Amino acid sequence: MKNSGVFSIIILLFFGFLGTTSAQNRLTGLVNYNDNDTLPIPEVKLGLYDMQDVLIMSTETDDDGRYSFDSIPGGEYHLRSFSDLEPNLVDIQDSYLVLMYLLNWIELDDIQYEAADINNSGTVTWYDYFYIVINYLLHGEPFPAGVWQFEEAYIDFTSRDAPPDTTDLWGVTEGDVDGWWEPSGRDVSILNYSHYAVHVETGEFQLQVKSTVSDQIAGFSINITYPVDQLRILDVVGPDKNLNYFLDEKNGIVKIIWMDENNSGRISADNLISLVVESKNSDFESAAFELLPGSMLIDAKGCEIENVEIQLPLLEMNQEFELQVSTYPNPVINELHVRLNLIETANATISIFDVSGKLMSENNNLSLEKGEHLIAIDTEKFKPGYYFYIVDLSGNTTYTAKGKIIKSR
Repeated sequence: MKNSGVFSIIILLFFGFLGTTSAQNRLTGLVNYNDNDTLPIPEVKLGLYDMQDVLIMSTETDDDGRYSFDSIPGGEYHLRSFSDLEPNLVDIQDSYLVLMYLLNWIELDDIQYEAADINNSGTVTWYDYFYIVINYLLHGEPFPAGVWQFEEAYIDFTSRDAPPDTTDLWGVTEGDVDGWWEPSGRDVSILNYSHYAVHVETGEFQLQVKSTVSDQIAGFSINITYPVDQLRILDVVGPDKNLNYFLDEKNGIVKIIWMDENNSGRISADNLISLVVESKNSDFESAAFELLPGSMLIDAKGCEIENVEIQLPLLEMNQEFELQVSTYPNPVINELHVRLNLIETANATISIFDVSGKLMSENNNLSLEKGEHLIAIDTEKFKPGYYFYIVDLSGNTTYTAKGKIIKSR
């Protein structure tokens, strides 16, 4: 009987141990952006790793950002997340938040700190700020720490009676310090812009990029295209030494960023920058600068300033006849207005083409008197995208003006 009792105890211990090690557990949760449960992240890949860093199970979040693991053996685990989704677009609003933190104007919460630490060093420094501004925004280089950062969780299923666990995780894309998730990426800022005529001679000259904002600003990013076959940009002059720019002479693009890094005094936005330009030849009649998406002005709180129009130069070489052309709204939805200011009577033709060169609209044989005219063009049936307009005038002097418009939706 004594031996039988010992045997019974061994059997009970064995089945108790077997029950503990074979216990099956369930883990569910939500992966959201910036610890905001109203911003779920779909298509996040999650892996459950044991303490030897061996992958035990994997799953993926659904469209609502939810995941589940079933039949998990008892043990201790690390829960890690990965994503191949396109990241949120980082802009100067994010870099300005980093700047304000470095100047001790604001504090960053834990998730903002994680997003600002773009080299994953554990500390947000001036390196992170300048990398966002110069390497990322101007030169388009990727962040050293990669694209996404996710919270990692420790899961304990060693207890035999462990209840089903619910663990929510947050994720954030590197550099996105203000942290608002858009599944297709943050909307690209598109400012309205117009042209003002400038008469120039051959050689070197300065051109002003202006805006309609009369208040002071704390930063701006301006992305411009220019006719590289006609002009050469020699320098960009800004409010102070905190201006940085990148010149792509092959594609005719200049990216410009200025931030009030020293808190030395914010600037008035009516005159933003001066472009030091040299003409490559003297046989062109006009040359226009165009504004690219992503341009932005921000105020002292780091917020984007809305209802802004950027004014870019339209160069006229050796022309006595002056034509002032502007379009609005740009981006356009249903109706585009073309404003012409003539100093003499002329016949006008206004044509709009898509990027393939297909004629989309044409208003011809417009007999216009001297003065200002506003011509409305129906764009309701245009598909979203880029279009080009050409204004041809014939009178005592023949003149052609060109520009770009954007159909937003």
